[in-house]
Amino acid sequence: MAATLPIGDTIAAIATARGRGAIGIVKISGPRALGILQKLFKPSGKKPGHADGGDRARCLRHGWVYHPVSGERIDEVLAVWMPGPRSYTGENVVEINGHGGGHVLAALLEAVLWAGARLAEPGEFTRRALVNGRIDLSQAEAVADLIDARSQKAMRMAGRRLDGELGRQVEALRQAVIDVMAHIEAEIDFGEQLENEADLAELGRSIRHRMIPRLEGWLSQYDAAKGYVEGVKVAVVGRPNVGKSSLINRIAKFERVIVTDVPGTTRDLVEVSVTLFGMPVTFTDTAGLHESQDPVERLGIQRTCGYLDECDLVVFMLDAAAGVGADDFSIGEMLEQRKVLLVLNKMDLMVEKGAPKLPDEWLRWPRIAISARYDEDLGELERLLGRELQDEENDSGEDIVPNLRQKGLMEKCQERLKAAAERLERDKAGELGSIELAEAVGHLDRLLGRWEDPDVMDQVFKRFCIGK
Repeated sequence: MAATLPIGDTIAAIATARGRGAIGIVKISGPRALGILQKLFKPSGKKPGHADGGDRARCLRHGWVYHPVSGERIDEVLAVWMPGPRSYTGENVVEINGHGGGHVLAALLEAVLWAGARLAEPGEFTRRALVNGRIDLSQAEAVADLIDARSQKAMRMAGRRLDGELGRQVEALRQAVIDVMAHIEAEIDFGEQLENEADLAELGRSIRHRMIPRLEGWLSQYDAAKGYVEGVKVAVVGRPNVGKSSLINRIAKFERVIVTDVPGTTRDLVEVSVTLFGMPVTFTDTAGLHESQDPVERLGIQRTCGYLDECDLVVFMLDAAAGVGADDFSIGEMLEQRKVLLVLNKMDLMVEKGAPKLPDEWLRWPRIAISARYDEDLGELERLLGRELQDEENDSGEDIVPNLRQKGLMEKCQERLKAAAERLERDKAGELGSIELAEAVGHLDRLLGRWEDPDVMDQVFKRFCIGK
């Protein structure tokens, strides 16, 4: 979106998803919104051209929309107008609820544009809400996060930010930092006249023990909730024919991956998305890792090795009946620095033998014995996966969970607060501490959108669809 979009004109867009549906909505926002409605809309019981064009505020009116040039009747609708500033954008807003067919909505939008509106850019309605003070930038981002939510927990976290909880807590921290700055400035400018001079070291300790922990708590929540918001990636690796594809099919509850008795069937990365314990998880079936002369199979093995760097967890599968072989040892060495769950498969073939002996260095990994073919202990495997993927240690109940942009600004603010505390505690340098605190406040202002950086705004709002 262009950073210098005019905000004094009137915009319009289809606000509902594309495709066939029962209802479709055309939204209009701006100073001419009501006038455009009156040009197009004829309430039931009124003749075309009658002055009553549905101008009762916040009252849903039944009627018909006519094209402003041809006079052709387009659709039977329900229309409502909401005068600013008590509207989503803070401006006059009109919503026309028509039938949900694509051609019908396109015709309604065309009529609105003919009547004097222009087509809105992606996210422009929400951007106007930000410019008009209806929401802060953290709430604007929460709108997109709510729409994109991949789990119920992500939806609840975005809802809290949309309600303004993040903005309120960040504003409280910002005010606390400003109060410290005021004490320092008073000490610098009027120290000799004050009965109780500010103790710079005490102010530094207050920053370290009261302010920085707030940021640490928010940052830990991001790490704990990242999987629910962004989803997690799990690679299933092992040598050929250990049951990787069978395991993924059992977890997905449908036959997504081809399974045969021929080793090396999977030669490329095959992704399957499921939800485990409310978390979006992408399992990737990988090419069997072993020495091969087949150029296609070798390419698949190379892709598998490169993909491991992107994964949050690696499921390392062994054929319990065949025991640990040379290829397994090679795979184990490759996974030494990764988060691994060891799965011993084909336990149905181990009636008369115990589980194979494992190398000592593998014993640090959590492990489980299963039979993917007969669904034995798959429920326990899923619970173990949930335990490995969830960060229960840092989870404090979805208090405040920033997104990635907000996390970055919080980290920068944290750095400046630590530097300020050091200046005040160790050096007793009030002026230098105040400079660090001013930079910390600047990062919080950016988080809330009080410093409108056009590049940042464009980055935020390009995630939005047209009509939101």
